[in-house]
Amino acid sequence: MQERRVHQHPYHEYGIDDGLHAGGGACVPATAVRDAPGPWSEMKKILIALGVLVLIGGGVCYNVWRASVDPVTSTPGPLEIGRQQLHAQLEESKQREAAIELQDWNSIPLLRGLIDAHQHRIEQLSGNSQGGEIVAHDREAIARLEKRISDLIEEEAARAAAQAKAQEQRELDGSNSATTPGTPSAPKPAPAPGPQRNPQQ
Repeated sequence: MQERRVHQHPYHEYGIDDGLHAGGGACVPATAVRDAPGPWSEMKKILIALGVLVLIGGGVCYNVWRASVDPVTSTPGPLEIGRQQLHAQLEESKQREAAIELQDWNSIPLLRGLIDAHQHRIEQLSGNSQGGEIVAHDREAIARLEKRISDLIEEEAARAAAQAKAQEQRELDGSNSATTPGTPSAPKPAPAPGPQRNPQQ
């Protein structure tokens, strides 16, 4: 009996059928099997991509943090410079005006002069878009000074009314004392009798 030999292809050791027993077909080289991409190589690519994204995100976050922390060093424009100058002038004016108001606080004519000065400055800054802070200060000062003048007028009116009432009371007291008869004075007591002399002596 003749022994039947099974043809063994060299690629069988890698688990690849050469197609001879199945009716033929193309043979797959062993190097192609060894170099075929596996799950670990795909995982490495994903990890590398995630690492790159993490680095990019960290850089963006750092730049945003630095921008929020670092002071702005840009040079101010002409409008900003003008606004700063007007603000400095306003702070100086506030100190001077406070001292003047304290001196003139009880004088109606002097307070009206201060109101005119504030009104004049408002008219000067009417066309200046950067003078809004000063205009607001002047309007507030005018309202405060007008309120003070109104209080002084009321105080003067009350004081005049009190003086008139006191004058009327004095006149009334004087007329009453002139028409009322005076009370008679009490009689003087008689002198005490002295010792009597005896005529026979």
